[in-house]
Amino acid sequence: MASEDQGTMKSSSGMTGTSHEAVDRAAAGAHQLVDKVAPAVDKVQSTLSGASEAVSSGMAGFEDARQRWMESCRTCVTQHPLTSIALAAALGYVLSCLRRR
Repeated sequence: MASEDQGTMKSSSGMTGTSHEAVDRAAAGAHQLVDKVAPAVDKVQSTLSGASEAVSSGMAGFEDARQRWMESCRTCVTQHPLTSIALAAALGYVLSCLRRR
């Protein structure tokens, strides 16, 4: 049941011919926009992926350094227990004096 209304045709879905054209133009414009933006999105994704890998690698380096430092401290405390206790007491005293200010 199509009827003419001011020069436009209504389809069975209730949309006029000009409405279909407007939707088609909007869809075509959206497709063109996606085609233009896609390379930039790919470039950003690639850059972020590389940055993520660099951060992960850096974090692994920090973790290795932390483990080496902890092992070094553990060895030092084991080899010099009295000196370690004296240093800890002195550090505690200095920190408590600074906190009182």
